[in-house]
Amino acid sequence: MLITHGWAVGLTALWLARGEAALWGLLRRLAIRLLVLWLPLLVTPFFTPPATTEPLILRSAVLRYVVSRRGPPRVVTA
Repeated sequence: MLITHGWAVGLTALWLARGEAALWGLLRRLAIRLLVLWLPLLVTPFFTPPATTEPLILRSAVLRYVVSRRGPPRVVTA
């Protein structure tokens, strides 16, 4: 029984060591991928120079003919 418990301890130790190495390898790869994705965003400035001309008003074809009736109702006096 002592030999069997010794084997169980040894196998568990190997299993935990391999699992921990696999976990750290996975986390290292994930950190590198995230760094590759986010590095261009961190290097580019968030500040954009102000535009010198008036921006164009972009309207989609769907919203061109929409009637907006926001606000209180109109009072009709007859």
